[in-house]
Amino acid sequence: MQKPGKSGRNRGLVKMDGTPEPKPYRRPPTADPGQDRKVNYGLGWEITIRIWRYNGRLVDYAINQHCEGDDTGAKVKDIARIDCCHHHIHEHQFFKNGNPQCYVNIKELEQSTAWTTMQEELKVSQEHMLDKWDWHQERWERGY
Repeated sequence: MQKPGKSGRNRGLVKMDGTPEPKPYRRPPTADPGQDRKVNYGLGWEITIRIWRYNGRLVDYAINQHCEGDDTGAKVKDIARIDCCHHHIHEHQFFKNGNPQCYVNIKELEQSTAWTTMQEELKVSQEHMLDKWDWHQERWERGY
């Protein structure tokens, strides 16, 4: 019997309905990162979009908001990012010192459907980062 508050999924138990656990997604090792696309907001504020392709298909992406240089001498400081590592699409928000403020899971990626899911979510992620760049910047500057 399972203890209250414990999830069988966290304990690695086999699903009893006979369906196999979905395989977590991994980007093909030979995927091409292509060219970064940059959206410059002036004064060193920038969003960089990197899309990996394999046999012409989108297989991974990362959208990174950062600033070029600051008073601490760092060349680039991350502000926020949406990427597809750790088997799901997720968003990071950072403090000025580079430590993460928060981490939001957007969508799980399973090996069998990951490329379709990423294709569907890329535009949504781009719009979010472009529409919310000032909100992310303010959160980063104020540290909340």
